[in-house]
Amino acid sequence: MFWRRRRSQSDFSEELRAHLALETDQLREEGLSEEEASAMARRNLGNITKVEERYYESHRWLWLDTLWQDLRYGVRQLRHNPGFTAVAVVTLALGIGANTAIFSVVYGVLLSPLPYHEPNRLVVIYESTNAFNQSSVSYLNFLDWQRDSHSFQQMAAQNWEDIGYTGPGGPEYLEAQDVSANFFSLLGVRPILGRAFVPQEDQAGGAHSVVLSFHAWRNLFNGRPSALGKSVMLTGESFTVVGVLPARFRFRGGADVYLPMASAM
Repeated sequence: MFWRRRRSQSDFSEELRAHLALETDQLREEGLSEEEASAMARRNLGNITKVEERYYESHRWLWLDTLWQDLRYGVRQLRHNPGFTAVAVVTLALGIGANTAIFSVVYGVLLSPLPYHEPNRLVVIYESTNAFNQSSVSYLNFLDWQRDSHSFQQMAAQNWEDIGYTGPGGPEYLEAQDVSANFFSLLGVRPILGRAFVPQEDQAGGAHSVVLSFHAWRNLFNGRPSALGKSVMLTGESFTVVGVLPARFRFRGGADVYLPMASAM
């Protein structure tokens, strides 16, 4: 394509000069001298250089030519100043890295949709005391609210705790959330493997069941589907894996494992 454009520019220049020669010959035949005929032909035709430039501009991508010239000039300058080049490259790398990190946080917190069903309808409720504006709700009070409330379609409970894990790759501390049986259904979250808790497990003396986060599933069981039904030792007790959550699921920071609230009390 560029070769054809250079060829077209060359053809136009030859045609222009041929026209100038023809005009000069005609004027010389009318009795003018060689110099007079050449000068008059040039006046009649106009500034040849400007005519060629206008033709060039009408048949070229000037921004591409300018960009190519700027790039060549910039490369030459960088080669002549290696110290400045190193500083510029490091500065650009740091700037790009920082902007990427900031965008990732902003996208995750503000732009990406929350991994819950109808997040605009979710509210968090606390108790208040004379000493604290926001205080944790006791489980018995939660049960009373859940039974007597007419303002909410569903109510679920959630509590944080750190628990000890012993097993392959352990021992270590894991972040756990004790949740009521309807916690995942309220959020509209379905496990990618297995199931969520059932009401029978969310009772005092209920079965020791555990739902794993995607991250814990990958770390503790290498992402194997056979993790379902396996036992893990948490706080010195055996818990059976009944489900694995989606990778995107996070609730208020996320947790490694989820336990039935009533059975953990």
